[in-house]
Parts: sequence; structure tokens; C-alpha cells
Amino acid sequence: MGAEALVRGAESVTGIERSPRACSIIQENWQLVAQETQKFTLLRGDVTQKLKKLAGEQFHLIYFDPPYNGDLYTPVLELIAQLKILHPTGELAVEHDPKLPLPETIGLEICRQKTYSNTGVTFYQPN
Repeated sequence: MGAEALVRGAESVTGIERSPRACSIIQENWQLVAQETQKFTLLRGDVTQKLKKLAGEQFHLIYFDPPYNGDLYTPVLELIAQLKILHPTGELAVEHDPKLPLPETIGLEICRQKTYSNTGVTFYQPN
């Protein structure tokens, strides 16, 4: 998604990825598509720890795509709300198994939901 954002003209992209191999591939892809005026940062490690390092920053679009069977949804969504890293007019898109109910009261509110076959995407806004 970061590469897509860069191709579509995002000024900056920040990503968090745990896997060293995936980080290497992401970094290479972003370097291939980024223009000289675009900035990108890739943080490697645990998402909950790396999110804390982003405190004080605000993002207009956050895309969260954890392993579907993991237990990251609630802690990460709550942390995003607590740290207020989603801009007041921003949107958070969460990819998930459409059969998995996501939390509704986390300091953010669901504004819409989409289902694409076996993929669900729930969108949150600050409330």
C-alpha cells in the first residue's frame, strides 16, 4: 500500500513491518517508485512499539493489514486512538477477515465497511 500511495503522489509514507525479509522487499519497491520530492520511512519491529515512536505525528490515511488470525486488532486500534496519530479529518482502513467483528468503541468510530470476497475492510474516523 505504501508503494501505491507513492505512485499516487503521497508526499510521505511511513510503514511498519516486523519481517526483516519483507522490510528489504518493501524498501526496494519504495525506492523504485518514489520521486525525489517524496519521503518514505520504514520502521522494522513490533507494531505496538513502533507506533509509540510516532506519537506527536498525525497521518491522513492509515492502512492496517495484520495477519488475519493474529490478536493485533484491538491493541493497535486502541493505540492509534490513544496516541491521536490519525489526523482529525483522516481515515483508518483496517483489512480483516469479514467474519471477524472489529471493535466499535475504541476512541474511533466506524464510518463504513466493505467486503470483497474473503476480505473485509473497515474504515474508522476520529470521533
